[in-house]
Amino acid sequence: MTLRQGYATLKIEKKKRTLVFKELQQLNMEKITAGIHAADGQQKVSDSGFRLIDVAVQNEYGNSYTVNKTRRFFKNGKWWTIKKGTNINIPATRFVSRIIQDPNEKRSLIDNFKAELHILFKYGEGGKFYSVKDVVKNIGSYMRDRIKNGIDKKIFVPNAPMTIAIKGFDKRLFETGTLYNAIKFRSKKARVEG
Repeated sequence: MTLRQGYATLKIEKKKRTLVFKELQQLNMEKITAGIHAADGQQKVSDSGFRLIDVAVQNEYGNSYTVNKTRRFFKNGKWWTIKKGTNINIPATRFVSRIIQDPNEKRSLIDNFKAELHILFKYGEGGKFYSVKDVVKNIGSYMRDRIKNGIDKKIFVPNAPMTIAIKGFDKRLFETGTLYNAIKFRSKKARVEG
């Protein structure tokens, strides 16, 4: 009887290990991205055809340009003028890439990934089911939330005084919420997004 129970236990453990191994194979070569994705990035944010991805790239990498003709516009109940020849400088924020370039953020991301794998193994041992989709969703959500967290905590160089006056508040990467709300994650293999 003992031998049979032991044999049954070994069979169950092998089945669980096989299930976890299959899940890990699915995780192999998975690609999880976070930020502004192609479909959301094509959204027009101005009458001149400026797209959301243009705003994101300008803020991620920075930009400097000289206004080629005087511009006058109405915003927040007031008329504003930017004269021809004015130099506009948008400092780089690295709001997306900082989660893999900043050593602390990178360590935190790796620790989160390890914790997710630990849960995958734990549930595999316990007979419950925790899939790669769960792992991918949690890692993707974590990446998305870290990007948004940087914006919420105002960790970037403050806006220029004129930008603050025009917007009516000082929060980099946030004006109407369009860019902020378009920050999402996607996975290629597991086909999870959010």
